[in-house]
Amino acid sequence: MNLQYILQNGEGRKYRCVLSSETNQTDQWERIFDIKKGYGFSVDRWKDRVDIVDYFHGETRATFRILSVEATEDKATEALKKLD
Repeated sequence: MNLQYILQNGEGRKYRCVLSSETNQTDQWERIFDIKKGYGFSVDRWKDRVDIVDYFHGETRATFRILSVEATEDKATEALKKLD
C-alpha cells in the first residue's frame, strides 16, 4: 500500500503525490521537490507540513501544509500534481 498526500502551498494551491510505503520517505520527498544533496536545501517532513529548508541560511523557503494522507493502490510518483 502506498500513501497519497494532498498538500497545500502558501498561496492556497493544492497538490497530490503518492509515496511508496516500501522506500525511505525522505529520499522520496527529495525527489519530488528535486532536492539534491550538497546544493543547500533539504526537506523536513513534520506531522502537519512539509518544509523546504535552505540549510546554509537556516531559513524555511517553502511550506506545504498536509491536508490529508490516505492509503492507496496508486503507483508512487516522483512529482507533485496540481489539483484544480
